[in-house]
Amino acid sequence: MADQLLRAANGRFGVRKVMQQLAQKGVSAEVVAQARDYARKRELDSAHAVWLKRFGKPPANLRERARQARFLEQRGFEPEVIQKVVGGEADE
Repeated sequence: MADQLLRAANGRFGVRKVMQQLAQKGVSAEVVAQARDYARKRELDSAHAVWLKRFGKPPANLRERARQARFLEQRGFEPEVIQKVVGGEADE
């Protein structure tokens, strides 16, 4: 079940959101830890894909940057990943 949820969330949600969903479904702590490691390895690529699909271009000002960051935060991505994506570091 955890694998299925991870595949469904790939390219759509961040680690925090996926871990929350697993916990709600009553998955064991050991499986959640394994899933967290797997998801963290792919989180930057996933966040960049979500951001690219939604926005496609860097923010023009601070207000737009905040809006893009809030969008990714609501999707469950970690703050470090959001900073890299919105700041343009994910392209490097």
